[in-house]
Amino acid sequence: MKASLRLAIVSCFLLSTLGPATASDLSDLRGSWSGRGTLKESPDGPMRRGSCRVGIQGSGAGSSVTLSGRCAGPGKAASFGGTIAQRGGSAVSARFSSPGRPTISYAGTQSGSTVSMRSSNAVTVDGRTYRLQLWIRSQGANSFSMTQQATEIGTGKRSQVFNMAFQRK
Repeated sequence: MKASLRLAIVSCFLLSTLGPATASDLSDLRGSWSGRGTLKESPDGPMRRGSCRVGIQGSGAGSSVTLSGRCAGPGKAASFGGTIAQRGGSAVSARFSSPGRPTISYAGTQSGSTVSMRSSNAVTVDGRTYRLQLWIRSQGANSFSMTQQATEIGTGKRSQVFNMAFQRK
């Protein structure tokens, strides 16, 4: 599997689970989610249909959750895991990994029903270096949408690499 598809899967699907949460309790995300939409294998590639399943576990007051899942595009699939944490007020942070790939860290904020996060570290895909940005929009307690964009460092070229709608299972 190309590194870029794994990066899109890890960062997009994991962060996308923030949508329905309230700012004070991520435990509302516990359970199973499935998503359908489009993704790219690389920022310069064509958009293709894809799907994802993710399970979220949390305990206690709900200031953090762990998740694991599997996402697939045409003929390719990848598993992932991660942690999402509320850092006080509207601040949100996350760390995600996929077998054989570097860990990706994110930081951002939640404002109303939208979470906006940016990768804390640069990500190299097919010899090019990118920063990733995510927008997650809650559409009620049982659904949300997520869009991810990759911005190439140096050129500033932007490319939407992920667009998916999720439903609670």
